[in-house]
Amino acid sequence: KRIDYSLIKASGLVQLTSTTITTNTSNIDFEDVFTSDYDIYKLFLTNVRPDTDQSIYLRFLTTGTTQLSSAEYNMFMTGGYHRYSTGAATAANDDQKDATQFQVTPWGSAESDTSEGGLNGEITFLNPRQSTYKFITSDTIYFYTGGDYIVKDNSGVYIKNTTVMSGINIQPSSSNIASGILTLYGVKK
Repeated sequence: KRIDYSLIKASGLVQLTSTTITTNTSNIDFEDVFTSDYDIYKLFLTNVRPDTDQSIYLRFLTTGTTQLSSAEYNMFMTGGYHRYSTGAATAANDDQKDATQFQVTPWGSAESDTSEGGLNGEITFLNPRQSTYKFITSDTIYFYTGGDYIVKDNSGVYIKNTTVMSGINIQPSSSNIASGILTLYGVKK
């Protein structure tokens, strides 16, 4: 028997864009990346390190660099941390309602120390172009408080806005992102 390979669809990720941060950057915009070609997108964060210990945030872009900053981000976070100095491990759940952005580091600030690796993880965007609620899932790991804590987080986010989203913005809470790699993929239909 023979297999007709033309009938087999390739599956997987298609890299849409990537940016490597090597000098202080106040925010990163991935403009006009959400198209009708994909329903699911994945953003990989590799050693994203702020210039000072601080939280990292994400907002949708509605057009160009216009950020969705109204109180429409609703999150549920579950995760845990291990504190090296005491050997204590803790699991926790939390939520945020009607926030103005998605806090990618909900359990503390990402470390700025270059020896501690920064923020690493994967964020998935589900149907950001649909005209109903938008959904995000996040799976991250990072150090904070001088490397005394390692934090693992899983978050689910829904956005109550019915506007079609065109892209994303990543920014620290107060100053700059000093280094890291951010790579966005579309998932083949």
